[in-house]
Amino acid sequence: MKVPKRRFIVRTEIAVDRLARIALALCLALAGQSLAAGGDSRARFVSPVENQRFAPGDAVDVVVRTTVPLAAAYAGVGLHGVGVLQLTRDADGVTYRSRFVIPNDFAGSSTLTISAIDSKANPFNGEAVTIVVRPSTGPQSLSPVQADHHFNSVGTKARLYVTGNYAGGITRDISSSATGTVYASSDPGVIRVDAEGNVDAVGLGTASVSATNAGQKTLFTFIVEDPGHFLPPQDMTAQVRFERSPLEVDAALTKSQQTPIYAQTVTVTNTSDSPLVGPLYLTVIDLPKEGWPLGLAPGRPVYYLSLRPKDGLTLGPGERVATTLKLIALRSPTAPNYRLGVIRYLGDTGRLK
Repeated sequence: MKVPKRRFIVRTEIAVDRLARIALALCLALAGQSLAAGGDSRARFVSPVENQRFAPGDAVDVVVRTTVPLAAAYAGVGLHGVGVLQLTRDADGVTYRSRFVIPNDFAGSSTLTISAIDSKANPFNGEAVTIVVRPSTGPQSLSPVQADHHFNSVGTKARLYVTGNYAGGITRDISSSATGTVYASSDPGVIRVDAEGNVDAVGLGTASVSATNAGQKTLFTFIVEDPGHFLPPQDMTAQVRFERSPLEVDAALTKSQQTPIYAQTVTVTNTSDSPLVGPLYLTVIDLPKEGWPLGLAPGRPVYYLSLRPKDGLTLGPGERVATTLKLIALRSPTAPNYRLGVIRYLGDTGRLK
């Protein structure tokens, strides 16, 4: 049966359209390969230029120039809400244009790629260009996406992510160094961090990593410890300040125990620039033999009292935590002279000497 000419033309157009779509999909799928290879110089960006800086909300004019006329040309933009732009050809036949607006919640770097179909319906990837998006104003505060990390072995790796909180309730992922975020480790012998927030556990112990941007700062804490082999107690006394309340009679306990019970509250403040990672214990040393903490055995050279920061584990810079000593069998209502300290230890303090 002879196919009418018009019907044949319609089918041909559909076939070409499908071929173009398939070719475009192939171009986009191969974009990563074109980046590695430098891209086909038959299609290159005139605008934007490599590492050109923009701010969220800016309009970006895309101009592509080719050495030959094309059947179709597209720009792939690695930004959510933008995706693939179809480029419009100028009258000269080799210049293609489009425009997009950078989403207001984006910051960092983004790579633009050219996907094209030549006059013979062959797909190819042109050259690529990377733009940098940095907010015009700094964040009001920073937030870690995950603040605490516990690594069971040396050699563990991870990536840090930071959110910037901006005026108007806008939040942006500013983990990339392109946004101005700078990372630093408190102990490179335990945790190393590179410019992009990639961390590597290189030794046993505890450490923190700071992320700063435009004067704002947030912290990540790390524990590198084999749960089957606890780290020895870490003395953190030099990083804190102690305050003691006056010694007072605890009337309720005195009545129930039928003997004087004296209470004194000890407040511990982290005076360092780094978090103190728990479990944390207040050490009470050199208590007189005639007075000891209620509920504990008398005569120990050191008593360990658990400290509970507000998050249950970490005492941040400037943060405070308090615990109350309740002393039994004191011969005098005068506050005893004892020494204080703070340690970090994951094991059973009852086995410490």
